[in-house]
Amino acid sequence: MSREVEEEWFSQLKFRINTIFFSIIVKEGDILIGNCSYDIDWKNRVGTIGIVIGE
Repeated sequence: MSREVEEEWFSQLKFRINTIFFSIIVKEGDILIGNCSYDIDWKNRVGTIGIVIGE
């Protein structure tokens, strides 16, 4: 995935009303180490959870 495609994908996340995003931050130094998300499809009663942990 190119940087431009990833940036476009990221900018569209705020319009996803059934998805909640969280950041995983180390309290000392406010260092982002990962993120979590969950998406709920209310019509089909299906949910998806994603977790990414970096360095």
